[in-house]
Amino acid sequence: MKHQYYPALDGLRTIAVGIVLCAHGGVPYFRSGGVGVDIFLVLSGFLITTILTTEQARTGGISFRNFYARRFLRLAPALVMACALAAAGMMWLEGRFPGTEIALALSYTANWALAFYNFHLTWLNHCWSLSIEEQFYMIWPLIILGLESSIRSPQRKILLLVAEGKTNKEIAAEVFLSDKTVKNYVSSILSKLNLERRAQAAAYVAKLKTHPGGG
Repeated sequence: MKHQYYPALDGLRTIAVGIVLCAHGGVPYFRSGGVGVDIFLVLSGFLITTILTTEQARTGGISFRNFYARRFLRLAPALVMACALAAAGMMWLEGRFPGTEIALALSYTANWALAFYNFHLTWLNHCWSLSIEEQFYMIWPLIILGLESSIRSPQRKILLLVAEGKTNKEIAAEVFLSDKTVKNYVSSILSKLNLERRAQAAAYVAKLKTHPGGG
């Protein structure tokens, strides 16, 4: 099934990647690559939501097998290559095989290792953001299916997403209060998921404009 292509988003991806590269490269005035990561997460949320809602509207359901297969084929080859290069580099330069780092990267749990154990993946430390994205892919189709099945009005879906997004930091404030590092990290995760929800709301707004009477 073909999906609508948005050429302008390729330009935004380029800007996001540029921000991250400049920040990590020490270019002046680019103190953090977080803005680039946020842009990428918003684009991902918008595109994935559009794909899922379009499939739901056309077929009456969502093929989880096809969805997860596409995500795997899109992410896994580059990740495996990155792990292989990191392994070769670390064995050559540091004399050790990064088995734990590779396991965390391939299992998409690097963010939780960093949050709960302050474990850094050295050469693969950037995989924390990929882990968040993959975890988003795991749960988002279920949320979309639930929304599409239970709420027909796009306006109500938007209101629900906006209302839920406002409670994210309140949730973080009540969870993991004993550990400031974990609390702050969970808060940042919830904030990024809130960006995904905003992107989903944007997708519903676009859908509402296309189908004003939308069911």
